[in-house]
Amino acid sequence: MVEPSLMRAFADLKLAPIANLTFDLSTGPRTKARTARTTEAAPAMESSSDETDSGTQVRAIDVLWAWLQSRGRTEETARMAGMHRHTPTKYLGVISKELGADLNDPGTTAELWYACRFSRFGSTLK
Repeated sequence: MVEPSLMRAFADLKLAPIANLTFDLSTGPRTKARTARTTEAAPAMESSSDETDSGTQVRAIDVLWAWLQSRGRTEETARMAGMHRHTPTKYLGVISKELGADLNDPGTTAELWYACRFSRFGSTLK
């Protein structure tokens, strides 16, 4: 058994790189602080308004958690996250790059499952 506070610290540290990353289903990835790294999609991510429709936003942690719960089935992940069936593949690529993790590695997915389960960031998906 692991002390709960240590598990929470591990989980928060593991998911810290994607804690503020959200995906706007109409434009792509974005950070809450609007300090996204410069990419080809950066102009599309900028908005003149700080408010965006929360109905089109999904957090990276929620996408990852849906993928882990569905055991890697992207169509099930898409259904759980409310997006097109091909979109999770693109978003998981961004998540993998941000975490610096290989999502095809069983050990990595086990660590991420525990991290998503015990993190203070928590899932907002139903």
